[in-house]
Amino acid sequence: MNIDISPAVFNALLQDMADLKHRMTTLESHVSAKPTIREVTSCFWQAFHTINGEQHLINHANNIEDEIAINLPELIQYCYTQGIDLPPKKQLIRLIKRERSYLGYLVVRSRLKSCSLRCYVFKRG
Repeated sequence: MNIDISPAVFNALLQDMADLKHRMTTLESHVSAKPTIREVTSCFWQAFHTINGEQHLINHANNIEDEIAINLPELIQYCYTQGIDLPPKKQLIRLIKRERSYLGYLVVRSRLKSCSLRCYVFKRG
């Protein structure tokens, strides 16, 4: 089977194929690259601050000046609905526990929901 195409179309196809190859190589390097602890925790805190905002929408701590109490399933759900990417949950949990400000995975009486929740609690500052 022989297909006649103009040189311009042929060159455009070659360029598209080269662009696609470059994109795939870039994507493979991002997928295979292991993120650093700093990248993961930075992503976590950026997502928290973006969603929490000035109204403290997801900080369940009663003393919001001194502590941050995050219910991780809630944060993940907010990120999903807002289109914010987070690292995988297991990796996130493992690395946020290394934060200097980490106080523990504790039962907190939520100021937002008036019930008890399991939260990752951090000291502010």
